[in-house]
Amino acid sequence: MLVLPKARVLKMSVHVPLAGRVRVEAGRFRNDAGFIGLHGISEFSAVHHCRTGNESEIIRRFDRAAAARRNVVRVFGMAQNLFPLWLQQFGYWEAMDRAVQLAAERGLYTELCLFPDAQLVMPSADDRRALVMDFAQFCRAHETVIPQLANEPGLNGWADATDLALLG
Repeated sequence: MLVLPKARVLKMSVHVPLAGRVRVEAGRFRNDAGFIGLHGISEFSAVHHCRTGNESEIIRRFDRAAAARRNVVRVFGMAQNLFPLWLQQFGYWEAMDRAVQLAAERGLYTELCLFPDAQLVMPSADDRRALVMDFAQFCRAHETVIPQLANEPGLNGWADATDLALLG
């Protein structure tokens, strides 16, 4: 007879409010209010919906995440495979700002992944490097953003090889 180990019950951390930037301290996530457990959900298309006038859908999804005791939403800053979103589109930075604002209003940090589909959307490595500087400024101006540069820099569908520039 196969005996399975007793399942561990994971305790949800007490909700810690948005309070300053998330940082790592002693191997754990912390903001200005204390240590936090990040409990998130992916809402990849938030910026895209804000840019295309479908903000009500993102409000609905963020409200649902907050009601489910999530405290972070993962959002794409660029895309091509799932939906069209890139820097040159009208209202790009404004939509990114709005998505972060909507999340923060609901007590959610935004894990903002800048480069999904990076080599499709922005084939020039020089252009990608330049954008990282603008992204850094955006993140400095939005303390509820947890920045992420690359979604999956190796074997991610845009090339057969690992993009060493995104890994470094």
